Amino acid sequence: MSLNFYPDSNFFERLTKRDKEHHWNEFIDECEIHNIEIPNGCDPIFTSFLLLERLGLGGVLKPLHEGPAYKSLVRLIHTYVQAMPDPKSLNPINLKRYQQEIADLLDGMSQIFHSLLELLPELKIDSFLMRFDEEIAVYATSTAAGELIQPTLKRLRECFTRDSKNCLSDIMGHLVWNLIATFPFIEPDQISKEEASVMFEKAVMWFDALFASFHEGFTKGINIGFFRLAENRHYTYSKIVAKDPNNPLFTQAKTWLERYKPLRRKDDLCDGELIDFSILGLEGKKVFCFTADSHVDIGNRLGLLKETLDAMSKIVEGWAIVPCMGRAYCVSDRGQSLKIIHSFLLDEMMPKLEMESSIPG
Repeated sequence: MSLNFYPDSNFFERLTKRDKEHHWNEFIDECEIHNIEIPNGCDPIFTSFLLLERLGLGGVLKPLHEGPAYKSLVRLIHTYVQAMPDPKSLNPINLKRYQQEIADLLDGMSQIFHSLLELLPELKIDSFLMRFDEEIAVYATSTAAGELIQPTLKRLRECFTRDSKNCLSDIMGHLVWNLIATFPFIEPDQISKEEASVMFEKAVMWFDALFASFHEGFTKGINIGFFRLAENRHYTYSKIVAKDPNNPLFTQAKTWLERYKPLRRKDDLCDGELIDFSILGLEGKKVFCFTADSHVDIGNRLGLLKETLDAMSKIVEGWAIVPCMGRAYCVSDRGQSLKIIHSFLLDEMMPKLEMESSIPG
């Protein structure tokens, strides 16, 4: 096919589940109306997160988040951050030392998260294969659905059967990145007005280190998403600024927080990577994404990622990420005929896509 096609979990289900065959024809009709080059036989991008959501494991991280090990790690990091000096008071040598400490802590957190994920019964191979079979069994038998299932669920089931260790390790790797990207390194609700200025500087130090770490992985060919980290960064910054009425950006921060709806930390796996694909593409090629999420929410998320990447390109040394803008299409809700109700033609409009308010950092 001539382009990469990413359906979020709910959209993929509408194209393939039993008794939903008519949605495929509606989808093709909409593609023709909107001049989208989608052929009858698609080979969609089928990621680890999309697979987890389709197998009913979109909330696989919830027990980990609610467990004692995760909560203890949150307390440990909060204690460390609280004890850190004001970054503005550090000379270059000590600043470098703290940046290295943060990098070491991130490495340790990654190892802990990987160990915790290996303990989850849902990520054992027997349980995984059973979920594969259950999901494949409820798919429609139409030609269109079969052409979507064969390169996705059926192909991956064969891969998991042949090489379960590496396949599960790949999924856990993506989950670890998600856990790091969404981790509450700083809890703004616990910050007083008097602490806000210093805690903002500490937050900047942390997120600069996080983006440098993610950037390094991305340049090594690891398929890493940035949106969840960008959202965590901007939401943390805004919450801190909104603590201090004397801050000149106080009103901007309050306004942004009122209109922005953040993704849930414990799930919403596909929602974040859809934004990543829309702006960063895949292997240098643009991606066309489809979702039933609100076009207002999608627009806010796209603007947030664009602004964050622009900012980090000036902060992270050797920044080598070049956006590859594609398109994001918002479709009608379940229970309705499948229609494209809003289009973000990013390859054409991206220079005009801006956030309504921004917090520097």
